[in-house]
Amino acid sequence: MNNKGVQKYALVFVVLLLIILSIYFVLGATWQILHSATGVTTPVRIVEDVEQTINITINGTSISGFGNVSQLNITVPDSFTVRGGQINGTSVSTAVFTNRTQAVSWTLATKLLNSTSLNSTFWFNATPGTYGSYDVNITLFNESNGGVQTLLTYDVNDTTTAPNVTIVTNANYNETASTITVRNYGNYSGNLNVNITINDSYGFISRVYFNLSNKTGQSVIINNSGHLLAGTTSYNQGVFNVTWPASFFDPATKRTYKLFNTSDSGGIVWNITIDTTKLSDGVYKLHVIANDTNSNMNNSEAMNITIDNTAPIRINDLSSYIISGRNWTGSYNVTLNVTTASSGLGNVSSVIFNFTNSSGGQNVSYTAFKMHTIAGTAVNITNNVTWVAGLNTTDLADGKYNLTVHAIDFAGNSNSTLKINNIIIDRSGPGVTLTRSSSSTRYSLVIDVAISDSLTSINKSCTSDRDALTGLVWSGGADTSQTITDSSLNCGTSYTYIVSCTDELGNPATTSATSYSTSSCAGNEETSSGGGGGGGGTTSWSNTFVGNEVELSDKGNVYQDLGKSERIKLMVDTEIHYVGVKSITVSTATVEVSSTPQTATLSIGNTRKFDLDADKRYDVLVTLNSITSGKANLLIKSIDEIVTEESELEQGSAGEAAGETAIQEGPLPEQGKANLTWLWVLIIVVVVVAIAWIIYANKKRR
Repeated sequence: MNNKGVQKYALVFVVLLLIILSIYFVLGATWQILHSATGVTTPVRIVEDVEQTINITINGTSISGFGNVSQLNITVPDSFTVRGGQINGTSVSTAVFTNRTQAVSWTLATKLLNSTSLNSTFWFNATPGTYGSYDVNITLFNESNGGVQTLLTYDVNDTTTAPNVTIVTNANYNETASTITVRNYGNYSGNLNVNITINDSYGFISRVYFNLSNKTGQSVIINNSGHLLAGTTSYNQGVFNVTWPASFFDPATKRTYKLFNTSDSGGIVWNITIDTTKLSDGVYKLHVIANDTNSNMNNSEAMNITIDNTAPIRINDLSSYIISGRNWTGSYNVTLNVTTASSGLGNVSSVIFNFTNSSGGQNVSYTAFKMHTIAGTAVNITNNVTWVAGLNTTDLADGKYNLTVHAIDFAGNSNSTLKINNIIIDRSGPGVTLTRSSSSTRYSLVIDVAISDSLTSINKSCTSDRDALTGLVWSGGADTSQTITDSSLNCGTSYTYIVSCTDELGNPATTSATSYSTSSCAGNEETSSGGGGGGGGTTSWSNTFVGNEVELSDKGNVYQDLGKSERIKLMVDTEIHYVGVKSITVSTATVEVSSTPQTATLSIGNTRKFDLDADKRYDVLVTLNSITSGKANLLIKSIDEIVTEESELEQGSAGEAAGETAIQEGPLPEQGKANLTWLWVLIIVVVVVAIAWIIYANKKRR
């Protein structure tokens, strides 16, 4: 290649390089324009109607020797007014400053800045006239009039309108279950939550004062008046816990404060918690003062509140229904009423009857209402007030309960000193269990009846469907263990019983039909020895009826049907005796009375008296009323008569008329011995005559 060709290509290369460098500068990718106060491009806050210093920093970061800046232009918004004169400056000493109404500029004939200049600053004074957010235009020019443009933002705060302060009540603040929000003329105890909203048209809140004063106007609590740093602050008075929901970086102090404006997404609710237990009961005034960052101040409406940490002093029980150990049954309404007396500064606002079971678990609560008020207003705290509530016993399951009466005043203080224990709800009958006793026999059933009730006692005798039958007797009184004795039954036979019992409240319980059998008829159950009709020996009894549950004298007339070898057991003067039928015909019955057996044969309608203990007094009378179907109907009764000769002769005549004389084992009475002498004489005479006749006859034959 010749020299002319090389020169041609070299010229083309130089032209292209110049074009590339020109484009690189014009695009301005290497210049950094910042707020001098913060060193960043984020918005800076300034104040309206106050002269401000607009200060910027320029850094060059391009390749050395290229991109020289010869002119800097700054244009401000129309609402800004640039101050004339020499209130301006730059770190570039040779620059020429030009001032216009809405703009300023710095120029230099050769170069103002080159691409390696760092931290070059330029400033001037201007006054923003209206609050809001505004952009300031900064443009750089090189020697070829190529330009680089940057916008820096300034937020102008309001300096003329004070913040609006409002204490929040339930009407426009959503409480949680654990907070109490203050209300005008409210009555409070415990922790009181105070919430406020603060609105500032375009400013930032720097200080909030929560002021609480007593009724004399003396301030009792006021919070720290300085800036509050991030976090929760507790004041040394031990009363306020203050939480601030938003923060603000102050460029003047380069510190973060808990501040916000109405556009802050953190919200506009500020709050404190007042521990009222650290205050004396009384009437207080609460108001809130807020300052914005420009010292504009405003007050909230003052609220009058009552601090009352004293519970009602007395609860009197007026209801006869709410007593310890009270038993309730059935399903009905019960009226509960109490009287209350307040103390401190608050009236009783509510009364609650709270029932808990024996394990302490809550079952049901009833809120009472006042029986009267004075002229439709709250009752004065010096007066007793009667409260009443209705209890429906169906709300409570059977069981034992404790009742606590809570009297609560308007501040939430509660008096729970009235406690009534062991209230019993019982709508169920007792448990009844039947068991056949081992003392049952062939001819009687003994049934043990066990009654139980876990809540109430048993104080009444039970009944059965066989009570009307002859021979059935209850024993055991009204205890939890009672006994049925059913006599005059047949051996080897099943009998059905339905038993009904009640508890002390009258709740009934009835068993299902239950069957029990007497013992088998096989074998001999009882025997007795004795003589009758001149005979003697052992009598086997096929059936013995039980009638000895009480004294015969207490039973009056006892009528008993007895067949052959049947008898009835009786109690006479605390001793056991029997009256039985040994034999029977169509018109007579041979009766045996024992324990020392005595027999007598009676015709229908005959009566026989028996001395059971040989004390010369008759103890038992037996009359044969009738004989039907092989059974003798006997009347048996207790008597107490003297044994006389006439009565013995009378009974002997009756026995002879029946065909047999009653014989009593053991020695006969002396009168009986005398009366038999003639018989022995007659027998001897007959024997002698017979012997003489035999001797005479034998001699005659010879």
